[in-house]
Amino acid sequence: MAERARPFWNSEPAKGPAGTFHVVVTRLPAGLGGRRDLYSATLFRKTETGEEAVETDFWQHSAPPHDADKLAFRERARRAAAQTAAAG
Repeated sequence: MAERARPFWNSEPAKGPAGTFHVVVTRLPAGLGGRRDLYSATLFRKTETGEEAVETDFWQHSAPPHDADKLAFRERARRAAAQTAAAG
């Protein structure tokens, strides 16, 4: 089912001592049986070889993220980037 998930929203990259981070919200369309769409957020860190998921599905909901959610996602990326390299 994960292969059906599509990116819905991306935060701008946040750069800091711990690296570059951003949040991606994906949308998994509803299936048969009356299920609703599922939105989930994942925190990613940029590496030399691409991106790696740091926190997967830390937010899930059956409705798209609101502006307050998006602000919280941006803040999560900023906090992750601001961590010292020794702490990560």
